[in-house]
Amino acid sequence: MLTNVKNRILIMLFLLFSVCPCKLEASPLDLYGFGSRSIAIGGAATAAADDYSVIFYNPGRMGFVQNSFGVNFLMSFDDVKISLKDRPSGYDVPTDIYNALPLDPSVRKMSERYIPTSELRHARSGTGDDPNTYTLNGGIVHDFGLYWFKVGAAFSIPLQSLVHADFHFVDEREQFFSNKLYFQLLNRRASRPSGMLAMAFRPIDWFGFGAAVNIFANIRAKTNMFVPDALDQENMYFLVNAEVKYDAAVLVGVHFEPLSWLGIGLAFRDRSWFQGEINNDLQFWNFEIYEGEPVTKQNFDYSYSFSPRVVQGGLRFDFSPVSISTDVAWVMWSEFRPEVNGNDSGFNNIVTARLGVRYSPLTWLDVAIGGGYVPSPVPDQNGRTNYVDNDRVEITTGATFKLPWVEGLSVDLHAQFLTLIPRSVNKDTDASNPLIDEFPAARDIKSDEELVSSQGLQTNNPGFPGYSSSGLVATVGVGLNYAF
Repeated sequence: MLTNVKNRILIMLFLLFSVCPCKLEASPLDLYGFGSRSIAIGGAATAAADDYSVIFYNPGRMGFVQNSFGVNFLMSFDDVKISLKDRPSGYDVPTDIYNALPLDPSVRKMSERYIPTSELRHARSGTGDDPNTYTLNGGIVHDFGLYWFKVGAAFSIPLQSLVHADFHFVDEREQFFSNKLYFQLLNRRASRPSGMLAMAFRPIDWFGFGAAVNIFANIRAKTNMFVPDALDQENMYFLVNAEVKYDAAVLVGVHFEPLSWLGIGLAFRDRSWFQGEINNDLQFWNFEIYEGEPVTKQNFDYSYSFSPRVVQGGLRFDFSPVSISTDVAWVMWSEFRPEVNGNDSGFNNIVTARLGVRYSPLTWLDVAIGGGYVPSPVPDQNGRTNYVDNDRVEITTGATFKLPWVEGLSVDLHAQFLTLIPRSVNKDTDASNPLIDEFPAARDIKSDEELVSSQGLQTNNPGFPGYSSSGLVATVGVGLNYAF
C-alpha cells in the first residue's frame, strides 16, 4: 500500500512539474544556472550534475543520477551602473527642425521626424540597480522501476511577476520613450517562467543519452482601429484578436563514464526566444494616409529574451573525497534577434569556461567552490547602437547538508557573485554603423534659405558621446532535495 501511495505521489509531482508555465527563455537559467548544487560548482555541471538540474545541463547524464525530486528558492540582487559621459555643446537638435525642409526641392518632407532636445519627455540618463528578483526552481527525476530508462521534468518560476517584458530601442529611437540605456543581457532577462520535460536511456553501464524539450509561447495579434475624428484620438474604436502558439526547443546530450573516476559529458541546447507579432489595420474617417488605401496596415515584430544555441562539453574527475569538474561551451550569440524590428546586432559567438570542486569531508556534508569566465558577445558600441554588456567573472560557493532524520533528505545552499568587468564606450562618427544625423542639412520652410543650425551632427542618441558600465550581480539560494 505504501509503495502504491509513493508511486502516486511521484506521478502527481511529475505531472505538476510538467504543466508548470512552459515558456522557456534565457533567464534565469542561462544567466545564473539551475539548482543550488550545480550553481555552487560554478555551473561546471555537464558531467557533474547529480539532481534535477541535470535536465538543463545534460539530459544524457540523467540515467546516472539517483531518483530524486527537489525545490530551490533563489534570490538575486545587483549593484550595477551605467554612467553616461557628459554631452558636449553643439550637438542638440534645435527647434528649427519644425520649420525645415530638405535641401533637395523635389523632396517634400524630412526623412525622419525627431524631437528638439529641449522638448524630450525625459532627460538622458543611465540605469542603476534593478529590484531584487525571486525565483522558485524545482524538478524530478525517476526511473519508475526501469534501470535503463529515466524521465524527468523541471521548472523555474519567477515569484515577483510571472512574465515581465520591457522592450526598448537600442539607438536614437529610445529618445521618444525612456531616453535611457539598459543592460542588454542582465537584469530584465530574469523574470520569466521556464519548463522542461526529458527522458534518457542508459543501455550500458558506462554510456547514456537523453533529450529534453522546452515548450515556449509565441503571441500573434491582429488589431483593428477606427478613428472617427483624427483631431480627437481619445475617441476611437479598437478590437484585438490574439492567439498564443507554442513552439519547442530541444536539448540533447550524451554521457560516458569509461573509468570509475572519470565522467565525460557532451550537450547541445537549441535557441529559443519569445516572439510577438502584431498586425494592425488603421482607418480614419474620410481620410487616407496613402492615396487609394483607406486602411493603413502596420506590422510590428518583437523578440524578447533570446537564448542562443549552445554546444558544451564537460569532464569530471573523482578522487574521493574530492570531485573536480570543468566545462567549456561554444555559445552562438551571432544569431541574436534584436528586441524590436530594427538593426542587426552584430553580436559575436563566444567561448565560456567553468571550473568546480566538490569536497566531502564528512558523510553528512559536501562543500563546493567554483568559478567561470563569460566574455561579452557585444562588439564595441562606437556607432549608432547602445547594447550595454560586460565581460564577467563568476565565483560561487555552496554546501549540501544530508539530514539525519530522513534518509535521502538534504539541504542545499549556494552563493554566487558575477563581477562585471568595467567597460567604456566612446562614440565615433566614422564607425561602420554611424550615429544618425537627426537634423541633416535643410532649408527654411518660409525663406527657402539653408538653415545654419542644421549644419554638422545633431543627435539625441542617449548613448552619445559615450558611457561606461560596471557592477556586481549576486544570488543566494536554498533548496531541499529528496533522493530515493
